[in-house]
Amino acid sequence: MNNHTGNQMKIASRKKKLMRKLFCQTTEDKLRQSLIREKDREIKMMLDNIPLAVVVCDNKWNATRVNKLFAKVFHISNDDLFHFDYPGFKMTKLHYIHPPEFDIFEHVYRAEVSIELDGKEEIFLLAEQEILNHKGVSTGHYCFFRNITIQHEHEKAMFDFANTDPLTGLNNRRYFFEYINQHRNAILTILFMDMDNFKRVNDTHGHAVGDTVLKTTADSITDMFPGCLVARLGGDEFAVIADSQLAQEELNRRSVKLQSIIEETFMHLNVGLSISTGIAHTDGNIENIDTFINKSDQMMYEQKAAKKGTVR
Repeated sequence: MNNHTGNQMKIASRKKKLMRKLFCQTTEDKLRQSLIREKDREIKMMLDNIPLAVVVCDNKWNATRVNKLFAKVFHISNDDLFHFDYPGFKMTKLHYIHPPEFDIFEHVYRAEVSIELDGKEEIFLLAEQEILNHKGVSTGHYCFFRNITIQHEHEKAMFDFANTDPLTGLNNRRYFFEYINQHRNAILTILFMDMDNFKRVNDTHGHAVGDTVLKTTADSITDMFPGCLVARLGGDEFAVIADSQLAQEELNRRSVKLQSIIEETFMHLNVGLSISTGIAHTDGNIENIDTFINKSDQMMYEQKAAKKGTVR
């Protein structure tokens, strides 16, 4: 075998090895791509079967995946899915009910947000969960949306039921005292009101008329003190937590005017129906709510006894 033939054989051998290597690499690449495609299908199937609206973003908040439920709930077209602007969606469509909170242990932002869908406000719990790689470095976020509109409606209904007087629609005694307790360190002006001769209405005209009197009185108080917290404390007793901008003279004027309105409105009942008011001021340091209320009641009953229509 001459040198030329030997060189050709070596070259041919190298070519075979290179071809085998290229074939193996090509096979490995195809297998790798096949595995990636399979993994991609599995992830898509998993996201589409999650009962939550989901957006997956990279670490620059570019949307890389959007599941079917998200597209359906938020009316995202197929064309928009390919270039979905998640930050723009949040900025233009979502309204935060409360500022988002960050859980440092779970690496997740949570917030309640509202959005108008089909002419109706819907409320969602938004959770933006960081995606961490094996080194603990953030590579993106899973953004989950769970509709909690019905839950919110139930909670509001329960709150209203617990804190609203069913007859007048005003805040009830429970809410009034809870409000004072939460603002015991604030400077408050509170008007306590009690109707004069209300028992005669029930005795003479019946409880149905009495209920109408209470509802009408509640409306008159609300109209006289707009923007203020008005409560029915029970029976024929009412209270107003006045706007801090109202001066004592203005409170006196409105209270006297309210008394005149009540007397004129129910004059036809011929029972001498009126209303007495006592005004109390807190100094931002209510140590004992019951003591404060009792003192205010005493001021009201002094005026009630005087029967002069003045306010103390």
